[in-house]
Amino acid sequence: MNFSLKILLFFSIIISLLNFINSKIESTTIEEQCQTKIGLDLSWKTEIEGGIYSTPLLVDLDGDGQKEIIVQSIFQFVAVLNSQDGKELPGWPLIFPDMIFHTRPVYFNNPITKEKNLIFTSFDGDIIVSDKNGNVLSDFTLKVPPLLVHKKWYSISEENIPLIISVRQSNPKLNLLCDHENDEQKENLDDFTFYNQSAKEERHIEKSSLILDILNKKMNPQKELTEEAKQAISSLLYLNAFTLAEELTFTVTSGYLKILEKQLNNLNPKYKNEYLYVNPHILSAPVVTPDNLLIIGVSYFFDNWTQISLKYNEYFDSDIDLDEYVACGIAVFNLSDYGNLLWTAHLELSTENAQDRAYCFTSPTVVDLDGDGELDIILGTGLGMIYAFNLQGKEKEGFPITMSEIQSQVIVEDVNMDGKLEIVATDTKSRVNCFSTKGEKIWGIKIEGFSSQTPTMGDVDGDGKPEIIIATENGMIWAIKGSNGKIVDGFPIKIPKRVLSPILPIRLKKNQENVQLVFVSFDGIFRVIDPVQKCEESIDLGEISYSMILSDDFLLAKTVQLLVTTTSGSVMCFSTNASWFSLRSWSSQIQDLNGISNRENFHGVYFLDFQRYSYNWGSHLPVNFVIVDQFLLFGDYVISLFVGDDLAFEKSFSDPGNYQVVIKTPILTESVEIRIVMKNRYSQYFSDSFVLLPNEYVFRLIHWFMIIPFLVAGLIILCSSNKNPLPI
Repeated sequence: MNFSLKILLFFSIIISLLNFINSKIESTTIEEQCQTKIGLDLSWKTEIEGGIYSTPLLVDLDGDGQKEIIVQSIFQFVAVLNSQDGKELPGWPLIFPDMIFHTRPVYFNNPITKEKNLIFTSFDGDIIVSDKNGNVLSDFTLKVPPLLVHKKWYSISEENIPLIISVRQSNPKLNLLCDHENDEQKENLDDFTFYNQSAKEERHIEKSSLILDILNKKMNPQKELTEEAKQAISSLLYLNAFTLAEELTFTVTSGYLKILEKQLNNLNPKYKNEYLYVNPHILSAPVVTPDNLLIIGVSYFFDNWTQISLKYNEYFDSDIDLDEYVACGIAVFNLSDYGNLLWTAHLELSTENAQDRAYCFTSPTVVDLDGDGELDIILGTGLGMIYAFNLQGKEKEGFPITMSEIQSQVIVEDVNMDGKLEIVATDTKSRVNCFSTKGEKIWGIKIEGFSSQTPTMGDVDGDGKPEIIIATENGMIWAIKGSNGKIVDGFPIKIPKRVLSPILPIRLKKNQENVQLVFVSFDGIFRVIDPVQKCEESIDLGEISYSMILSDDFLLAKTVQLLVTTTSGSVMCFSTNASWFSLRSWSSQIQDLNGISNRENFHGVYFLDFQRYSYNWGSHLPVNFVIVDQFLLFGDYVISLFVGDDLAFEKSFSDPGNYQVVIKTPILTESVEIRIVMKNRYSQYFSDSFVLLPNEYVFRLIHWFMIIPFLVAGLIILCSSNKNPLPI
């Protein structure tokens, strides 16, 4: 065979391989407009200051049956809107000068204030709590503590620190303390995962903050540091005079101070100048458990503004490269104790120039992995590690799991319908992996592009089983079968521009079993795609969105409305002709504690429609609700009924179905929220609510009963005046 034939054969093989690879994944392009319309129509539109990059929150703050819209811009502004017309409520917006918000708002039922309070977490590690009227609760407004790190950690020899070190095979050593007592060279840094590999790959992350000054008098601490502790901290921290809004104060809890003092007390004074504190930052939304524990994934690094300011600070050590300090961890606060810091766990440490960096891009996922009755924390990190801890900080068996850089939240759901939970994660190497709750790999596939947003689940093909739905930055919508990791027929769906928001899976067509996929693509088009009919209904907004679209009956019209927010600050409510159903409501990016699935025809709990607005006729109220578990997988459904904040009923049910229970109710002078919460064996939570109204007819009867004695007495007097006068 001559040389030219060999060359020809070589290129033929290459072309055949490329064609084979391309044939493995064929995308579908949606070009047709749907014949069956859902009637998309703009009901109202409003704008807030600044761009909106995080998903809003829908919550009934007043207990009047009407959910409010809590939305925050990326810079300074937090607003609460009336969901019927989009107007701002009195007392809002809140303005926090120079604050940046990367995260979405969350709420909790505050056992101290006895009302629903809102939580906002800033890029700089601030935790701000407000009431429904826009008043900041200074007793609950907190700071995440900084991280103590050796200045030269990255130069320690490889025999003392491997390139990558797995962490926590048993109890974690919480709040890392480096100890020089035994060995001056080898540090006790085994509490971290390290990564210090250089790379040319350019990364982009928006940064703008200043270092925390924990000695600032405006922080109004509950407990003062000793003078020795202040001097020690002063030698470790780079201080500056930056303060936040004049009216905003921060509470330094005893747990916060205990961590800092413990670090300093365990630090040999001989080596105290070899350490520095690294700034905390919050890049992802926190999670609030039913017991009011606030769980936050924390990234520690020096942002660009801090680096500039430190160069002009007299305490700055000029030979320190602040790009050498990137770390991540978990912080857990107790909101039932004024936000006292319970514990922190520091997970990873890297440099800014590493190929994968130790940022915490994602929110924790909180669920009971093994059904032992205790909640667990699952967190994916920038180094591609998936950690799992219980609420006391002890690592779960089989963890951590190793992947590449993880930017989207790790989801936990029964994806293969076997009655057990599975863990699904995506990374920046385009891999989607499914693991058991013991960390064992079940299946894995490679897709095109990567996802930086939380996957969702819904039945895209009408087979009765939900699939995993992922949007990637290259403009692909993927649907993956949870049973084997295979891509669903007709997927991926190719979008002209990239998609950087989570997909809302929701049924909007009454004659179809499959969900429609709702999102805004980066060409500014609001799309509702029907994956079975392979058509879409769309509206050109001319604005882009990073936020998930939410659904509810905002207009109280018994139809589904869709809430869209954009990076231009627009908030839009679109009506549809789809009938409203409680399980079609999607009130936050993560529903309740850990929900990422479309609940209709799958799993959930709801009140029957006739009870949506009930009148209080007496001291007892019959409550009718339905437990949904399509595949009979989760058993032992614990039902809790609340009247306002008071628990009125709690019982475990073994089967799904329709139920009626009778609860005691107080005599009402104003409306009160009746809320049902369901917890299954894996502590997946579901909820619904309705409003119990004071009965005007009862009050009218009471008024008549109060007036009748006077009328009778007057009548007797009137009648007796015509005869003999009454004796006096």
